[in-house]
Amino acid sequence: MKDEKRLEELNQLKKKFELEKIKKDFIEGKTKNELENEAKPVDEEREQLAAVTKEKYLKFRNKFENLPEVMKEDLEERLKTMEKELTGVGKENLENIKDTFENPQEGNKSEREQIVIERSEADKRRVMRTFAQVDPTTDDLPKECAVCSKIVYPVERIFAKKRNYHIPCFKCVKCGKKLTSTNYNIHEDQLMCKIHYLEIFHPEIAKAMDSTTTEVDEKMEDEEEDEEYAISSKPKQLGDDVIKCKF
Repeated sequence: MKDEKRLEELNQLKKKFELEKIKKDFIEGKTKNELENEAKPVDEEREQLAAVTKEKYLKFRNKFENLPEVMKEDLEERLKTMEKELTGVGKENLENIKDTFENPQEGNKSEREQIVIERSEADKRRVMRTFAQVDPTTDDLPKECAVCSKIVYPVERIFAKKRNYHIPCFKCVKCGKKLTSTNYNIHEDQLMCKIHYLEIFHPEIAKAMDSTTTEVDEKMEDEEEDEEYAISSKPKQLGDDVIKCKF
């Protein structure tokens, strides 16, 4: 009796659940056909995936089972392509390559002969002007003295401000004081000593200066320059604590 009651309860619950489900589907607007149609795309996708995987599996299995034959075919194809490439080179090209390796100098010579550089007339004129220019330190410079207008030879020449001077002519135009290549002044193409040069621009300073003292100062400046050059040229002496290497 108890089992029958339980079965009845279960049937009632099942009917109740089915009724609730039908009611829910009715509310959502779904019917039995719609539910079946929703399930169809999923099944179709599964079938397609299964077919693709099955096809791939069959291909892989066939390739694996026939692996030696596949490798042999690949090797034959590679050999054929290599033969085509070699035959494409041609007999003449191979002979030329051989000659190039045996006689590299002749090959370079032929390449050099083939090079042709084309230049316009403007480029040619520019090149000609460049090479036609002579060193300005030799021929373009004046050979005459700027003071006496006589030829200056290298032994007796002093060069200042792009002009040649005789050593005796290189002096102050007013007092005749002998000038040097490091101590001179030029105003309106005339050589002047320091005092007479200052008389033009700063006469008050020139009056306060003494010609004898300025001459001594200029000599001392020249000597100091010579001493500085000598000191800079002199090698440095090492201290007593430095160990010298003797070979």
